[in-house]
Amino acid sequence: MHRKWLLLTLLIPAVLCAQHKNGKDADPNDLPQKSQLARTPIPEIAEYRKLWFERTKGVNLALGKRVEFSIRPGFRLTRKDGTDPFDLTDGKISKDRNELIWFDSGAVGWWIYEGAINGVNLLVDLGKEEDVSTIVIRALGGREQVPMAFPGRFEAFVSRDGKNFYRTDFKQGVSGGETELAGRKTAYYFDESGKRSFVYPMELEVNASTRYVGLTVTGAADSFFTDELAVMKAEKKGPGFNAAYAGILEAFPMKGIAVGPRLKELIVSRGVVAPNHFVVKDMREKKDRTGTITLKIEVPGGIELLFPKADSAEDRPGGRKLFTLKTHVNQSRTSAVYFRVLPSFRQTPDAHAGIFAEAEGYEPVRTSVPVGVIDIPEVPRYKRMNFSVWGNYPEELLGEFAKLGFNGVTVFPYRWRGKDAEFQAFIRQARQLGFTINMIGVFGYTPDRGVNIPKERSHEVCSDLVDGKKSVKSCPAYRGEFYRRALEGYRKRIETALYPDIILNDFEGFSSYIREAPYCRYCQEGMKKTGLNLKDFLAQCGTEIAADLHKEVEEAYKGRRMPGIAYYNIIPGRVFQDVFDFRKLYGKYTFFAQPVCYLAGDMVEFHERIAGSRKLMKDNRVFPWLTAGTYGEFEPEKIEFQLLETLLNGGCGGCYFYFADFDTPRDFYFHAKALKMLQPYESFLLEGTPFFELPGTNGAHTVSAVRNGKELMILVGNYRSAAAKNTLTLPSDSIVSVRDIRDGKPFSLQGARLSFEVPKGDVRLFLVLFR
Repeated sequence: MHRKWLLLTLLIPAVLCAQHKNGKDADPNDLPQKSQLARTPIPEIAEYRKLWFERTKGVNLALGKRVEFSIRPGFRLTRKDGTDPFDLTDGKISKDRNELIWFDSGAVGWWIYEGAINGVNLLVDLGKEEDVSTIVIRALGGREQVPMAFPGRFEAFVSRDGKNFYRTDFKQGVSGGETELAGRKTAYYFDESGKRSFVYPMELEVNASTRYVGLTVTGAADSFFTDELAVMKAEKKGPGFNAAYAGILEAFPMKGIAVGPRLKELIVSRGVVAPNHFVVKDMREKKDRTGTITLKIEVPGGIELLFPKADSAEDRPGGRKLFTLKTHVNQSRTSAVYFRVLPSFRQTPDAHAGIFAEAEGYEPVRTSVPVGVIDIPEVPRYKRMNFSVWGNYPEELLGEFAKLGFNGVTVFPYRWRGKDAEFQAFIRQARQLGFTINMIGVFGYTPDRGVNIPKERSHEVCSDLVDGKKSVKSCPAYRGEFYRRALEGYRKRIETALYPDIILNDFEGFSSYIREAPYCRYCQEGMKKTGLNLKDFLAQCGTEIAADLHKEVEEAYKGRRMPGIAYYNIIPGRVFQDVFDFRKLYGKYTFFAQPVCYLAGDMVEFHERIAGSRKLMKDNRVFPWLTAGTYGEFEPEKIEFQLLETLLNGGCGGCYFYFADFDTPRDFYFHAKALKMLQPYESFLLEGTPFFELPGTNGAHTVSAVRNGKELMILVGNYRSAAAKNTLTLPSDSIVSVRDIRDGKPFSLQGARLSFEVPKGDVRLFLVLFR
């Protein structure tokens, strides 16, 4: 699961340890000498260097051009000759065979606390408009030192005038728990547990005519190092050339703070209250940067700031209001901001909002966006399915979430550490409002899992390598003192969370472990004792962990109703992290398949992932992790499609990660629209049987269907934007009626043939009644 804030809870202690020696503050640039790091290069270095030359073959338009930086690079070893603005375009990559580029004055580096984790903008002025195919940048990864992680995100931008920017491409890193997503066009994963440096040439598509090429690099940890970039000339114009300019105008600040809605419109919901989370691009120097900003929002009369409470509300000309408030910034998003539409509001074509952040010493970056009002339908409560979203809900507005179709509240006890009384008061309040409590259950050997291991003993839970080298990978065969403490911590969190109704287990600590397992004494001894091969032994370890955790649950819930239990990303047909085998766990220790669907709006893959799980199961117990934007934003209407696909392919609900990805009320609108539409069919869908054999004339469409008694519900998606026409052959010609569920209108057909059109990027949903 992509959770930058969770990764930070694990990284920060290590970073601090690197900076405090014998209780004294150390220079954050105080790293081991280069001579101490000499060794044989890893194979990836030659592979990635070769890839750099392949990706930069042709005309490099950036050669010799100046690179502007939104945040000044501050690492002392790379800046020492004062050549940073031209170091990335000098045509030279590091000669160091181990890619220790942070020692190279020809590289550029941002060290801890300099802002890389919030994003750094790099801008190249090509001097005139050019046809550009790609931009390629060499970026350091490998965690040679803890903060030296490969960046978490790359975004490419173009502009013809240096003022109006459009995004052309993005690449998003995924965590070890979702490595299967890394093969997608917009996602990547690198195993950095070996703590050996590499420099990878990340390539992003531009495919446009432009003078200015921008790049935003967001650190996975709080540093970023690079030694070269290239802007490649397009030899010919490919499909979709210049399509970026038809997209959304993007903020690309080189100084100060830019704040505004992602979709460049301020949408306010009427009736049901739903939040906005504004995108923040903070390019202030590190000395000026804090986690809280002062936000100014000017809106037309008749729109009221509901939450958080404004520090001031000033009357402006034309009946407008200027609200001033302080808001926390997390993962480049503001905290939730709620508006309410008053009866006095009048929608006009020129209705607009002005938004900017105040920052002493910086000129405000002002954003003006149109204002629109949306009516979100209130969803009748689901009684058997469960829907929740993980995040920080304002306690004052929990009742509004029930109206949006949510009937569960997902909590992570670690987020409430030291605040047990407040945590439990929140849980009681949620239960009084009719919500189930869904707890994220974590297991492992870190403080957020309830285990504090002395540094001198941290090796005990890791692989015991036969060559004597130190490992940082937790071994699934370890069963010592800290394993027992981890079990106790898991049970304690259950009790602290007042015995949740659903436990969503999330264990991602064994990613890529299988590479070390053959050399681990724990595993070697275990295989010898059991007579199992490595693959089967690791799966047995996972089953033992699940069984031990289940015992803790049974002990905790004595005299109480047992909770529903799901395991993150554990689905039919695969062994998660080579340790947790769905076949061995399902029915005993978990009662759901829980595919992870952070797919940046790729609805074909979404359909295949959900339907693929259900095809290998005997019942409708698919309970996916959904999202409104994790690992890539997408059009809000696809949230409706996600829910339709889920519930017509064996879904019994879903949990969203995470709350701040619902950054516009439009997201909630399409969520509520789908749930309201299908709420009358809740039992029909849960008790129905997926119908996978429904032949049609258009193979580019996806087809999902559920049969229950004399009724058949059919969902057809044209996610590939293919030809619209399709004809399905129904299983019988004894048909009483066909109805389009989305518009409520009857639909005619001839015999057993259902002919219709699906607009590009849209769906059709039918209900067929047989005699």
